[in-house]
Amino acid sequence: MESVAIATTSRSLALPFSSSSSIPRRRRASFLPVAASKRHGDDGEEEVAKHEPTSLPPSYALSISPLSKDAAMGLVVSAATGRGWTTGSGMEGPPKAAGGADRPEVSTLPWSLFTKSPRRRMRVAFTCNVCGQRTTRAINPHAYTDGTVFVQCCGCNIFHKLVDNLNLFHEMKCYVGPDFRYEGDAPFNYLDRGEDVHTLFLLPPTPGPGREKERDDGDSQTLNPTLTGEELERAMARRSKGGGGGGVAEVVWRKGAVRLVLVSAIAWALLVLLALAFHLWSSCNSYSSSLAFLCRKDSKFLNASKPLHRCPIPVADDPHSVAITKRTPNTIVKKLSYITVDKQDKDPLPLFGGRQSWKQREDSFKLNATMKVHCGFMENSGADMDDVDVKYIQKCKFVVASGIFDGYDIPHQPSNISLRSQKLFCFLMVVDEVSLDFIEQNTTVKFDKTGGKWVGIWRLITLHHLPFDEPRRNGKVPKILTHRLFPQAWYSIWIDGKMELIVDPLLILERFLWRGKYTFAVAVHKHHRSIYEEGDAIKRRKRYARPLVDLQMKMYYHEGMEPWNPKKKMPSDVPEGAVLIREHTTMTDLFSCLWFNEVNLFTPRDQLSFGYVVYRLGDALKFFMFPNCEYNSLFILHRHTREHSSKVEWAKSIDEIVKKGLKESKGGLGLWTPYPADLSSVELPSVKRTSPAG
Repeated sequence: MESVAIATTSRSLALPFSSSSSIPRRRRASFLPVAASKRHGDDGEEEVAKHEPTSLPPSYALSISPLSKDAAMGLVVSAATGRGWTTGSGMEGPPKAAGGADRPEVSTLPWSLFTKSPRRRMRVAFTCNVCGQRTTRAINPHAYTDGTVFVQCCGCNIFHKLVDNLNLFHEMKCYVGPDFRYEGDAPFNYLDRGEDVHTLFLLPPTPGPGREKERDDGDSQTLNPTLTGEELERAMARRSKGGGGGGVAEVVWRKGAVRLVLVSAIAWALLVLLALAFHLWSSCNSYSSSLAFLCRKDSKFLNASKPLHRCPIPVADDPHSVAITKRTPNTIVKKLSYITVDKQDKDPLPLFGGRQSWKQREDSFKLNATMKVHCGFMENSGADMDDVDVKYIQKCKFVVASGIFDGYDIPHQPSNISLRSQKLFCFLMVVDEVSLDFIEQNTTVKFDKTGGKWVGIWRLITLHHLPFDEPRRNGKVPKILTHRLFPQAWYSIWIDGKMELIVDPLLILERFLWRGKYTFAVAVHKHHRSIYEEGDAIKRRKRYARPLVDLQMKMYYHEGMEPWNPKKKMPSDVPEGAVLIREHTTMTDLFSCLWFNEVNLFTPRDQLSFGYVVYRLGDALKFFMFPNCEYNSLFILHRHTREHSSKVEWAKSIDEIVKKGLKESKGGLGLWTPYPADLSSVELPSVKRTSPAG
């Protein structure tokens, strides 16, 4: 017999060899119906019921009083050697007569018997402190929590006391094994080596009302977390202080709950990663996804698939085979010069765009062979470059230009650039001092022998003394006035700072300028065709003060700018202004100057004024407005490091702008200069929203 379990009823039990005493009542039912008692009325009389048959030796019955060492040992050995009883756990030994030399010694039963006990659902593992043997036994959890349990070492067969909730064997810790022959009241030899149970593996009964039922379930095949000897001592101490029978079980349950939570968290994390992987895989098969660039960064998008916002660009096969054409001759405007000082300018700090009058503005649209117009860069108005940069740009005939202001972006390196283009083009990134500091903190900036600053292929050109208070307006200087900033350039390609160019610039010039003999190329806007649609979208998205946008639109409508319709020669009045492809002829430069003057006078939203300048110049400039899907195939779009927002963009009325001091001091002055005509009666054309995204 490997283990012995003893349990009592909830009533007091009497034994012949002990005094009649009682122990505190227990709520749990008995496994051993040895005796029962009832209390009647309030007199406290105790009536002991008739004993039911048991397999105890005739001279011993179960007592609720602590047993002497010899009596307790007799009870344990009698039960273990087959002469006594167990709790009906299914592991009873065969009944044999007490005494006799032929009585077999106690031996370790086969492990297969553990599976035959429907009640022994708790496993205990311990190391014997006599022989050092490691032993695992199956015990009854009810006996462990409410009764008394002894376990036998499989090495030396010594019995060890595991738990004594009945307080019957409080004097003993371990006993001599099967070589002792119990013959009545003979004394026993005891081994007292201290606590000997080292480890306990539990499968505790489920707490709650259903616990009694679960005692009869089959064996469990799972080992719960291990309890150390110290944890077991604490659990047994709590039980002895009245903490109930679930102390050790609760410790194990908590450990199991922690493991369950950890396993659940890992499972959820794996599911999330699987979902993200599937989403990325889906994105790689769709150009419409914002994650598509992660897996198609090296693609030229020359053979872009079906989504409508990208389409194949019919570029030449090899940039090394592209022939550079002769420059376009100047025919209409043969000589163009610029106003750098205003006669009426008495301010010691002149404005970068000058103080253009309404008459000067009107005259600038009248084309002549020789023209002189405002075009920014007034004397002592700012936008100064370092001498080393001025010297470097003198050699730049082919320019790829970009700009970053107020630290909104970092330079993105172009890809798919041929060796020929790397030698032919100057890649110039115009930045302000704030952006230069931001770039130096977040990327690697290298200096050449002359002091020039480089980030990869980009040469950083720093502008000092910025011309405007508003970063959006400062960005228009290198974008629109590229020919003024880099006067030696024959051709230029402008891309916004948040873009990564992925098509060779020689292929771009051949496709959009030289093949059709154009001097200016820009993409059609994705959603809008009319500047009044664009103005409505700007107000709706709060890109600039609504009353000032309305004022600019009223001026244009009063001056004859009609909403776009299919009868117009241009496919759209609204461009995608993030990419501009130009040959710098006098007519192209004049267009850029007039476009900048409108941006300087009114709102910084250059898409509103572009169509107006095209309307005023008529057919003088040969534009190519290419499909928007080709435009999207030229670059990879990156997010700004932060979004720009100014207080004036949220203003709802002119009074609010004035009272809160939101008026710009160096730009947009035309919105505050009295217009030569009455605009109060002008009503803007109705706008139909053509796209939910627009």
